[in-house]
Amino acid sequence: FPSHDRHRLSGDWGLNLQNLPRGGALRKALKAPPGHKVVTCDSSQIEARMVAWFCEQDNLVEQFAKGEDVYSSFASAVFGRPINKKEHPDERFIGKTAVLGLGYGMGWAKFQKTVQVQSKNQLGKEIVLSEVEARKIVNTYRDLYPNIPLMWNTLNGKLDALADRRTSEFLGPVTDTAAGVIYLTHEKITLPSQLSLHYHNLRQKVTPNGNEWVYDFGRTKEKKLFGGKVLENIIQALARIVVMNAALRLRKPLSVIGTGLAGQVHDELIYVTPDEHVEFVLQLVLREMCVRPRWGLSLPLGVS
Repeated sequence: FPSHDRHRLSGDWGLNLQNLPRGGALRKALKAPPGHKVVTCDSSQIEARMVAWFCEQDNLVEQFAKGEDVYSSFASAVFGRPINKKEHPDERFIGKTAVLGLGYGMGWAKFQKTVQVQSKNQLGKEIVLSEVEARKIVNTYRDLYPNIPLMWNTLNGKLDALADRRTSEFLGPVTDTAAGVIYLTHEKITLPSQLSLHYHNLRQKVTPNGNEWVYDFGRTKEKKLFGGKVLENIIQALARIVVMNAALRLRKPLSVIGTGLAGQVHDELIYVTPDEHVEFVLQLVLREMCVRPRWGLSLPLGVS
């Protein structure tokens, strides 16, 4: 396949079906059987929406809740003029890349490279930002949404607590039980599903860059840990709970008409259904994907 259609392999060269980009050759090769259609639904921008909600960045939460074109709004702030999807595709693409990518502490150099690579893949041309431009965009994001970098700092400060055997505390937006969304104990972050993120042997290590937090991943790998990475782990775990809970709620009603979950690509659910039930399945999936969890009643979910 061309470079943009290559897919990561996992395990013993097993294909990872989480990597089937829309428009890719491999995705197009998957077909529904005769008399059936493929119905897909994506939880739109769920990580960016959840970052805004978890960090209590109310202005961004409100934009998502109102259905605004957040990418254009952010691009307008960067370029100092009104930006829209139809007339300014390049500027909006930069806004989109920023909103979707800067929530976990990405710096200007990585953002510069991300825009260059993704613009070539998605727009068919390279957008090359200067250092000054990339720095300005990153700083604009952090200035417009200050609670997000504040959460990185908060989580960075919680690493001492995560390494402490005596730790027991809640964190995140308050739920209807008057406790935070997640629960921190020794080397563990417990999610609303009661599943946990584990950071085995969390410790500080002296490196050329100073003291850094690291933990054991698998049998031999050592990974760095910092506030932005902790936020990324939390948000991706919460996003999976939302998406897969929708799939669980859909399982029984769809089984009655012979429709089951055929696949999942990141935040997208894929169903294969008989032709006569396509509209019913689509509307049911769209509805369930927008159901807010009881621990996130103000979370502005959307679908596409």
